[in-house]
Amino acid sequence: MSPLRLLPLVAVGWLLGVSPGWAAPALPASFIDDLEGLQQRLEAGEVQAVGERAMSQAERLAGGNAADRWARALYLQLAAGAAARR
Repeated sequence: MSPLRLLPLVAVGWLLGVSPGWAAPALPASFIDDLEGLQQRLEAGEVQAVGERAMSQAERLAGGNAADRWARALYLQLAAGAAARR
């Protein structure tokens, strides 16, 4: 992800109480690949599909470990972006 795309993700971290000086939990490559793919699909205009997939993933990750919760926040960010574009 480009630094400009990370800005909203930093904001999510701030909302979750994660200091910018602290590292977020490491995410598995599969999450990163999925998140980046969804971001690309959102930019391509696949708003409905991205919103549905992001919310599905967020629901699945609820109550997980720290990495799951961080990934969930990122999926919720994507879902919010999709909702804003609708």
